[in-house]
Amino acid sequence: MSTFDKHINFGYTTVVTSPYPKISGTSFDVVAPPNLTPPYNMTVYPTTALPLSTNSEIIRVVGVIGNTLSVIRAQEGSVAREINPGMAVAVTCLN
Repeated sequence: MSTFDKHINFGYTTVVTSPYPKISGTSFDVVAPPNLTPPYNMTVYPTTALPLSTNSEIIRVVGVIGNTLSVIRAQEGSVAREINPGMAVAVTCLN
């Protein structure tokens, strides 16, 4: 039997402060985290483009304190990318 992550419809926010370093840091601030209890996956992508494997990264949110997400980078075969202020962060799932 498969176990799937919790998810929420239209769970979306934007990055306020970048992780440090931008390509490997494991925490960053968002406008408002989704109303979910970790762990769950999110996709980080530029707001100027559709999220594709060439411009996006899937992260695993493992903790939330206030508006700060603690994450594990480069999940589900994605590649770690620079996370910059203003980027979109959305709860996404394949099921």
